[in-house]
Amino acid sequence: MLNGTDLYGLDIDGASFVKACGGPCTEGCVTLARIGDGAWALGDSKRPDAQPLRFTTEELDAAGIDPARFGLNVRSSPSASRAGSIPRPWGRPGWHSSKRERLVHHHGHLWAGPKERFDNEALRRPPHPEPPPAGSRPELIQRYREVSAEFPTVDLPPLETAYWLVKPRSLVRATWDEAKEAAAWLGERLAEYAPRFASEPERDTTHLTLLVNSADERLREGGDVSHGFYLERPSYLSLAVVTCSPNRSMPELACPVR
Repeated sequence: MLNGTDLYGLDIDGASFVKACGGPCTEGCVTLARIGDGAWALGDSKRPDAQPLRFTTEELDAAGIDPARFGLNVRSSPSASRAGSIPRPWGRPGWHSSKRERLVHHHGHLWAGPKERFDNEALRRPPHPEPPPAGSRPELIQRYREVSAEFPTVDLPPLETAYWLVKPRSLVRATWDEAKEAAAWLGERLAEYAPRFASEPERDTTHLTLLVNSADERLREGGDVSHGFYLERPSYLSLAVVTCSPNRSMPELACPVR
């Protein structure tokens, strides 16, 4: 994994930055560019004179930022993979690839609805592992109980894609053994909803093709894919494909279907 000195020693002249935010921008936008194998630059279009920050793929992943969501290729070069700088994609060292191939599959999820409901983040994150301490305000205790009961069943997309695995199997739109089949489903849904996208650049067929190709690569490597789009206001679309058995980021979560 690159350290800070390595990252800031990379030359970013000529790096191609893309918009990396969740919807239409009126005042500015976060921008993202790949600057090397496992290395990224994060900028702010409101401050074009400021130096972009540098992060590794692992750091972006820990922060919940998936470059593939914005049409960027997350796959490292073959030489970097041979050098061992990329972790085993199925997350459990020592597993033979043939075992992974027998077990791994992908679940597709789709949610479309009012943006106001999508913004209810309290129901999109799991409750804290520990309940409120004794003597806490009654409304805090009540809210904790509500979230604990509703999070596993509510149809809202979880903030962390892997948590789709704790949701009812009825929310799984389809399941595939092959990454290419899951990516094809994603492409079909993008084509279906693209005419309703609020952002014209996101309707561009080249951009959508890049999203599908990046999804195929990420799923082959054992990752998850998640995309969100503003539709005609005030609606929002969330698409996700979750890799299962095991999930790379949360291998302890059981499959909701099998």
